[in-house]
Amino acid sequence: MPGGLVFSGESAAWGGGRAFYDLTAPGLVAGRAYLLTAEQLGDVAAQEMYREPGSAFAQDLTEALDDVDEVRVLGPGRYETIARLGERDGVPMFTVTDVNAGDLEPSTPSAAYLWWIAAGLREAHGWDASRVAECLSEARGVAGAWDPGELAEIASAKGPARGGPAPGGRCGTGG
Repeated sequence: MPGGLVFSGESAAWGGGRAFYDLTAPGLVAGRAYLLTAEQLGDVAAQEMYREPGSAFAQDLTEALDDVDEVRVLGPGRYETIARLGERDGVPMFTVTDVNAGDLEPSTPSAAYLWWIAAGLREAHGWDASRVAECLSEARGVAGAWDPGELAEIASAKGPARGGPAPGGRCGTGG
């Protein structure tokens, strides 16, 4: 997708920076897509915005997706922007991010969070650990904090590095 990846803030679930899609960054950013119903996306977005899944907010968001041409800001907090990324096989693609992601102060993500992102990139793109490390090393918050060798080690590990939630925990390119 056109844009970039920035890690910022502090994840309560992962520790370290949280991933944000920067719509304004030059270049391209790789991602991992999941096929969700509009209701599921509404629930995921509500959770990322610290609202109740299945709530009136999630329902309103589900109905609003039809009106999202490019970007829709739903609130002032993190992950409160829905960005339409185009279509794949006739299905619209969306992500949640911060409309001002390019202005966020970078912070270093945890190894466990990077492992989950690396697993998604390996699965979606068939990349080896060195290619994943190359991709992640370019992200703001990662660059200068993790060296490529450490990133390749994280990307090739069989499970989340240095602690973190067990497989099946809350994970995504936005969380």
